[in-house]
Formats: sequence, structure tokens, C-alpha cells
Amino acid sequence: MGSVQDIAPPWLTFYRAEQWGVIWKRPPVAEGQADPETYIHHGAGGRYGTDPQQAMRTLQKWYHDVKDYSTIAYDVMVHRNTSDNTIAVLGAREGWLSAATSDRNDIGEAICLFGYFHPGHALSEQPTAREIEGLAYAVAWSIEQGWSATDTKVMGHRDNPAHPGATGCPGDYLYPHVGPIGRRALQLIRLANDPKDTDMITLDKPRRAYDSRLTGGPFMPGETRSIYLGPISEAFICVTADSRKGSGFISINDPVVNSKPPSTSVVNYDGNDRLESNAVPVKAPGGNITVTNMHGVSEVIIDVFAQK
Repeated sequence: MGSVQDIAPPWLTFYRAEQWGVIWKRPPVAEGQADPETYIHHGAGGRYGTDPQQAMRTLQKWYHDVKDYSTIAYDVMVHRNTSDNTIAVLGAREGWLSAATSDRNDIGEAICLFGYFHPGHALSEQPTAREIEGLAYAVAWSIEQGWSATDTKVMGHRDNPAHPGATGCPGDYLYPHVGPIGRRALQLIRLANDPKDTDMITLDKPRRAYDSRLTGGPFMPGETRSIYLGPISEAFICVTADSRKGSGFISINDPVVNSKPPSTSVVNYDGNDRLESNAVPVKAPGGNITVTNMHGVSEVIIDVFAQK
């Protein structure tokens, strides 16, 4: 059985908690099950330097001295080194009881990205493609280690049903990526266990493959177009709908997503002139996929995150 660590790109490294030096002020509390919920958080602060292991020790000291916690509140952390753009996925509480998601700690794995991803602060920034990919690897790793359940529901901290909307975490800039992160994590597990698929290449930056605002104009109700993604056979893409009038959905004619469009939606939109996105794996014979728009009028944007 393969591991996502085996297919990780060279710029991504994994560390278990004992490797960076976790210290428990009080004995950790065991959990009775793999967590059925996994929450994405942001640190709402800086990255504590470029060395990820030292960053964990510094953060742990803050939790010890200021919060009087046993150790870092989160189960897994993701750190970006801003000097060389490498990513580290680091265990913290790992499979022990977390302390980061009020009222859900006993059933929720907490995965946190160092940084500040909400507007209105001096540290505010957009997450990079590598940070998003690092979070997907972190979720996949948590599932493989048995800390998160194989069918865990991936949500943002603000989705906590015990107090919905009580926090902005993981920030308005990171929150739209939560759904794609969960789907990408499951794809990574499949890739790790299927040697035929391990040559999928994760792009350093997402590649814009199609934008109807530049080519072809908005999709009309019921319109189907063949979209060329490039000289590839498979890809992991993000499909974005920018609705203009009415509500509808986008479908893709692909065996991975849906074999008979337009019966199944990939992206729903509601006609309120806002962007709606979803990430999906696709097979693209000859580099082409078939995209169908149903009901409303919508622009369609397609970005490639990984390809084969």
C-alpha cells in the first residue's frame, strides 16, 4: 500500500511531532476513533521564521507560556518557507485530542496553515498554490495515519456546527479552497495507491487553461464546448463559473466526473454575479474535455493544478 509521502513533490517535507521536539506539559488525551470531521484553520499570525521545525518550537513555547496549553492546539501544521518556497507538513497533536475547534475537539482533526489569510490585517495575504497543495497533503496524511477517518468531512473552522459563523477562520482568502483541498486529498490517496498514476505532476502555480471571457464569450443555456487543456491525458482542475443571469450549473463529459452530462453538476451558480468554484480530477483524451452549461448564462474559467 502506497503513501502520499512517496508521491510528494521535492519541495514538500513531512515531520512527525517527535522530530521537531514536541513537549507535553500534561499527558495527552487519547481519542476513541478516527475523526469524522477535519477542520482547516489558519494561524492568524506570522510564520515564525523560515525553519519549519523551529517555527513549531516557537509556537509551542507561546502555547506553553501564554495559553498554558499542553502543547500546540492543532493536530497538523503546514508551514511555507518564504525564502525558498518549500512546504513542510508537521505533526503536532496528531492523533491525540486537539484543542482548536470548540465543542468538536473529540471528533474533529485540526489542520492549520501558518499565516494570516483574512483581509484587514498587516499580515493579510492570499494562500499560494503550494500552501493549498500542502494542506491537501496534510489532510491525506492525516487520513493515512488514522487520525482522520477515511470518509472524514473536510470543513473550514467557521463551519463548526456548534457555533457556525462565530469565527472567520480560516480567513476569507483561504476558505474558498477548503472544498477543493478535501477533494484533492482523496485524489492524492488514490494516486499513492495506484502506481500507474504516480506521474501526475503538481504545478508550482496553477495554469489558466481556459477563460471564456477571453475566448468564445459567456456560455448560453445548454451550450457545450470542447475545451483544450493542453498536451496532457489527465489533470486536476478547478472549474469556476461567473454567472451573469439566472441560475444553472456546469457539467463535464468525463468518465471520472460524469459520463452523461448534463445530468450531474460540477459547479452550481445562482445568478448573483459572484464566482463559484469546484475542483475535480478529469481524463482528457488528446488534451480535450467537453464542458456543458445548463440553464443560466455563465462565464467559465478552468485552471489546471496538476497534470499527467
